[in-house]
Amino acid sequence: MSHERMLNVRISEELYRKIKEVAERRKVSVSELVRGALEEHVRRTRPIGDAEVKKCLENVVGVIPAGGKEVDWIKEYCATPRPVLTLLHEGREYYPLILILKSFERAGVRRVCVMGGYGFGLVRRVLESNLGLLEYFHRLYLIDERRGSVYVKDGSKLREERRGEEERELCGTGGTLLLLKELLEDLNESYDTLLVNYGDILHDIDLRELVRRHLALKSSYEDLLGTIAVSTNADLDFGAVMYRGGLVERFEERPVIGRVAEGWGVNIGVAVLEKGIFAPIEGLRRAGGGLDLFGSVIPWIVKRGRRVGVYLYRGEWIDVGLKVKQHQEKYPFIRELIERLKAGR
Repeated sequence: MSHERMLNVRISEELYRKIKEVAERRKVSVSELVRGALEEHVRRTRPIGDAEVKKCLENVVGVIPAGGKEVDWIKEYCATPRPVLTLLHEGREYYPLILILKSFERAGVRRVCVMGGYGFGLVRRVLESNLGLLEYFHRLYLIDERRGSVYVKDGSKLREERRGEEERELCGTGGTLLLLKELLEDLNESYDTLLVNYGDILHDIDLRELVRRHLALKSSYEDLLGTIAVSTNADLDFGAVMYRGGLVERFEERPVIGRVAEGWGVNIGVAVLEKGIFAPIEGLRRAGGGLDLFGSVIPWIVKRGRRVGVYLYRGEWIDVGLKVKQHQEKYPFIRELIERLKAGR
């Protein structure tokens, strides 16, 4: 037996008029419209418990794109990919790639794929020299995107699990994900969700809360393809995101406004993605479009009416590059992340 209660709420004449206009357009009564809106709001704000987040993370594969385009890699990175630029602290060397892997560990992600492209040998060397810090992971893969070779953490070394047959052209992070899909199928890895963190992006996001936000949005929008982290603490120089109601409305490469305004943020290269993302990536590839995940794929998806959620992040983050390496003392945030790694947190 259902129980109903009357709810008396005072609203302004103007608001009532607007509600009535919407009800008339939808050919429903005002009470039906308001009740439906309230039910939808309650459904959208359903709390996601820790157990639900943990269960999701058990079926997540973490992905760290650590390659890059050849031209940028040679011109800007000085023969060293950003994820393995050396960060010095108290006479010791640390690397963005390892700091990101430790953030995955803190979140409870047990399987991670590092995608190496140009500069693969350097990425492999750094990973092998730090395997002692990465014992938490059940599966840690290093994938050579150029050849399709797969290496897996085996004790204190990386063992070749799958030998690639021929060299292939790198096609952006969207192409990276399509290769990853193929290789995970070959490796019989089952998963529901991907957690992507670009290899040159350092931040202090609690990735469990990002996943929680994604699950909450997915409970409202069953066709949700992903949730991206959007910074509200940056200049809108590039990768600007306009959002409304928790969803991406559009991307704009170089917006007119210079600072973050209400309803705007900056994409920082961190996202939770559903497996359904592969189909539109394939569609974009067939259409001859670019395959950069945040520069091409997600904007293309949003333009076609597919839903992508937003996780607002107000903390610090850094796009690691040569300037950061040369002037590391200007970025105390990096020191904080390294101190956390040293303390095992």
